[in-house]
Amino acid sequence: MTRPAEDAARFLDMLDGDFDAQVSPVFTVRFHENKLDFTPDEALIFTSTYGVDALTDDLTDRAAFCVGQKTLDHAIARGCNATRGDGDADALIRHIMSQTKFTKFVHIRGQHTVGNIAGRLTGQGCPTSEVIAYDQVENPIPENLQETIEGRPGVIFPVFSARSAHILCKWLVDFTVSPRFIAISPTVQAVILQSGLGPVTLAEAPNALAMANAVSLELATSREVE
Repeated sequence: MTRPAEDAARFLDMLDGDFDAQVSPVFTVRFHENKLDFTPDEALIFTSTYGVDALTDDLTDRAAFCVGQKTLDHAIARGCNATRGDGDADALIRHIMSQTKFTKFVHIRGQHTVGNIAGRLTGQGCPTSEVIAYDQVENPIPENLQETIEGRPGVIFPVFSARSAHILCKWLVDFTVSPRFIAISPTVQAVILQSGLGPVTLAEAPNALAMANAVSLELATSREVE
């Protein structure tokens, strides 16, 4: 598991089957100082729970558009009047464009991002600014990772973001054995395949439940999850 420890533990609890797991987060989240003054007519866009957690502002009754259910839950817990898309940037943009109440937006994002949400919305007539509220800083490669992968058959990596995929592929590209991957979205799948690694199974939907189902299916023939 390449997610931060708490996220990894929650995901592992969702899995069926008999397996061993190693938690090796590929990045550490570092929040910037983010107390911002938003105008009343600006709606927030969150594409990660980290964006919600990064803000120290009072978000009570603040309109927010979220990429998926987990981010929505975080935003609601902070008091936002929030709605969500269906799990990826394209669906989020469609969701935002389908409403007419708000026409100005602020995308609360990390240092590394994909999808060009602000640029695409602005190009469609919805001015959108960006706040880089956090960074996902690459962790050192675990000392035992190569031994773990090359010494055990059937290792599976669930990959939840393009940032994770980029770092993980950097770690693995020179290994003699490629593990199997489960990708949460076509964007993540493309990053892995472009690095020359694989095979990659695409989850049926861009959410944790679909990822858990895909990994559980893989566990029918494999006993290792990394």
